[in-house]
Amino acid sequence: MLSVNFSSCSETTLCQKSAFGLAAADQVFTKGRPYRTAPMISLSPIHRVFAGFACYSFAMGNIFPRLADVQSGMGVTTAALGLGLIGAPVGTLVSFTFASPYLDKIGYGRLLPWALPLLAALYALAVQAPSPLILFLMLLPVGVVIGCVEIMLNAEADRTEFMVGRRIMNRSHAF
Repeated sequence: MLSVNFSSCSETTLCQKSAFGLAAADQVFTKGRPYRTAPMISLSPIHRVFAGFACYSFAMGNIFPRLADVQSGMGVTTAALGLGLIGAPVGTLVSFTFASPYLDKIGYGRLLPWALPLLAALYALAVQAPSPLILFLMLLPVGVVIGCVEIMLNAEADRTEFMVGRRIMNRSHAF
């Protein structure tokens, strides 16, 4: 079992809720019981946030160069493809509206290592859709995962900004 030293943190609650940047990075606490998260690379808190945003961009950005192939595979017009692509923003709005309390309850450190590969896998499945309606339906869960990842990464960037005393949010979004 790991021992966690909270004396280096100014606020214990800030350390306990951190996803991957503070003193409790190797252990996250839920209901008073510690559990191990995935092993982490030894990076500074700022670089951990940057790495999270970079992984997110790799998971999300690979669909855009393939949109012409998706359109030709479906045999539809650009307008029909655009209507199918609206599924991701709709799912994101649903996630932004309802997901935050659940993410806080489960824990960012537990969810983030699963959410990024899940996002990439859901995109890989969605581009196989035979019609714009199926694409819309397959992109709804993609949007929900996008919203969850956005909430987690932005909250962690905000916590890290508070911890280090300087702004990193804009640079984080550069990835």
